[in-house]
Amino acid sequence: MRKLLAAALAALCALPAAAGEREDRVNEIVLARRNLMAAVGRHMDEIDAMLEPGRQLDPHEASEHADEIAVLLMAFPHLFPAGSNNWSKALEQAEPALVTRAAPAAWKQRRAFEAQARSASQLATDASRAPDADAFRRRAQALEATCEACHQQFRREEKPYSIPIPPHP
Repeated sequence: MRKLLAAALAALCALPAAAGEREDRVNEIVLARRNLMAAVGRHMDEIDAMLEPGRQLDPHEASEHADEIAVLLMAFPHLFPAGSNNWSKALEQAEPALVTRAAPAAWKQRRAFEAQARSASQLATDASRAPDADAFRRRAQALEATCEACHQQFRREEKPYSIPIPPHP
């Protein structure tokens, strides 16, 4: 099932588009990968909360979160077709939700990027199959470290968005 999902995403991203549709398609792909990573983040937040001191780990729930992360990370690199690096300062200012947060290295070092995603997906799978809470904790920590290393190499530096707040009448 996981490989089927990844193959379907790759095929969707590879569909040719008319010249006028290309920019819209790239923006949709960027939004899809940003949403995918947001979902990974929500699952990691749930795992982190379960691993806080004094909290009891629900093995079934923890396994489900880790398994979801594994599936999402398997699909993730397929949302980086050539030509989908749409970063520009103008787009970042006009439509921050549509501009890529990926660094150019995601395309220039494609094999390393894909290897990082596969490694993180496997770590999430391993966590989902952990035999006990201690093993789950170790595997979840390894997953988080791998995610951070990938972000260091393949994600643009985050800049806080400033949303102008109109004065109160």
